[in-house]
Amino acid sequence: MVCCGWFRREKRTGHANGSFCSAISSITSRQAAVISIILTYQSKFNTYVPPLHIAEYYGILFLIVLGGVVMLFFILIPILLIIGITLTFLFMRNRVKTLPKLGGKLSPQTVHSSISQRAGDSLSLLIRCPTVSISEPDGDYIAFTALHRVLPYRYPHIFNTMTIETVNTHSLVLRWRGSIPNADPLLFCAHLDVVPAGEDWQEDPFGGNRSGGNIYGRGALDVKNILVCLLEAAESLIAEGFVPESDIYFAFGHDEEIGGQHGAGEIIKYFTQKNLRFAMVLDEGGFISAHRGQHIAEIGVAEKGIMNLNLRCRDKGGHASMPPQQSALGRLSEALSRLESCQPTPHLTPLTEDYFLTIAGMLTKRQRFALANRAVMSRQLMKALTVHPQYNALLRTTAVATMASSGQAHNVLPKVAEATVNVRLLTGMSSHEYLAFAQRLTADLDVEMTMDKMKEPGIVSEYHDTTFDKLANAVRDTFGPITVAPYLMVGSTDANYYEPLSNHVYRFGPFAVTAAQRATIHAADEYISEQSLGTAVLFYRTLMAQGW
Repeated sequence: MVCCGWFRREKRTGHANGSFCSAISSITSRQAAVISIILTYQSKFNTYVPPLHIAEYYGILFLIVLGGVVMLFFILIPILLIIGITLTFLFMRNRVKTLPKLGGKLSPQTVHSSISQRAGDSLSLLIRCPTVSISEPDGDYIAFTALHRVLPYRYPHIFNTMTIETVNTHSLVLRWRGSIPNADPLLFCAHLDVVPAGEDWQEDPFGGNRSGGNIYGRGALDVKNILVCLLEAAESLIAEGFVPESDIYFAFGHDEEIGGQHGAGEIIKYFTQKNLRFAMVLDEGGFISAHRGQHIAEIGVAEKGIMNLNLRCRDKGGHASMPPQQSALGRLSEALSRLESCQPTPHLTPLTEDYFLTIAGMLTKRQRFALANRAVMSRQLMKALTVHPQYNALLRTTAVATMASSGQAHNVLPKVAEATVNVRLLTGMSSHEYLAFAQRLTADLDVEMTMDKMKEPGIVSEYHDTTFDKLANAVRDTFGPITVAPYLMVGSTDANYYEPLSNHVYRFGPFAVTAAQRATIHAADEYISEQSLGTAVLFYRTLMAQGW
């Protein structure tokens, strides 16, 4: 390195040749090789490197940023997504724990056998009066007359104490005066009529036969059982000298099974003329039923509406060997198929939301998870619930074809094809709104549509107050700490007539029934257990005896 430095200095002063040559002569060949290598590397080390342009700095910075973005996208973001999804799932699963818990087990009060036996005797007696609904005002009402004569014989205290009014010849209104004149009265309802017996009975449908602790016959569960238990409760309380605080009314219509127009429809006029308002109205409705091993008392606080949609398709007729592109019957069939398969969108109403929250413990894990996170899983919740017919009916307006007629011969094209679709209207949808929906759905089929027997969805009664709580407490006092849920009635009762007269119109039958037993309503071999009658009498006694 000293030699190289010396050489550079000599080269700058112009004396390098002579001095260098004289120096070389004294250097060995090995030393010369080393000097040559050093000079080569020295020339490389002293090469001039120009400064970077500003654009090149930005390019390098861009590559650094791009590399960071790539790393973030392929490494950090997936990690963050996994963490986020995990935390969200854990949060959603934790929300399931916030759903209401179920009540205790069904444990009815012990009933003295004499109470159950007397109620059973009374029910057998009333079943023997075949009070099948009659639509004609001038029809044969002899069975109703017979029932009217049996009641005073069976319940002398009631008919000696209460005021008895006959409404529209065949319906009854009873008034039990209370000790507080200005207190709002109570109203208990039942109906005297039953549906026709039908076929396939193993027992006499109007014999009131008893077998295996059960009582068989038309009306045993719908609803001469309620009629009997109401009267048994009142009869026993009067016999004990009890006087209620407020007036108690009993309304027994005679045509509930065919719409109630001439029974409850006339009784409401009677009450309106007297300017009556009721603290509570209690009619038939939900039962105590088992779901997935748990019992729940379903108290109806509203009813779905009901209407019949009549469809008619017309054509020119003719021989079946030369049919048109689509016959009247074909168009009608297509219309019926659309109405059944394309029903209104299911959704939760405030009432049905409260119902499913109350019974959440009876639902499947999938249903509970979707219910707890319904704000973001509404579609999944509807899909999980609507596969079950009993839940589907609570979540949407339903429509099903029930009657159809067309044609006179196998080889003749029908000129007219007709059908009836029974529609149950969910709260929030009117009959005219459904008619418009059906017309849009079948607009290309040239179908005539008319409506009849329309009843709009009922008013939702209060169920977040003390009146409902008193009813629920009476259920628990009688049947144990079971779950009590506000319920939407999918069927129709006389209670809807009394909605203008009270904010608390409830529908509940105090009987624990199985699915098989419920299936006998309007079917063969309808029955009820004698013991359950005694328990229901205790329930009604509790309601009548407490202050409202």
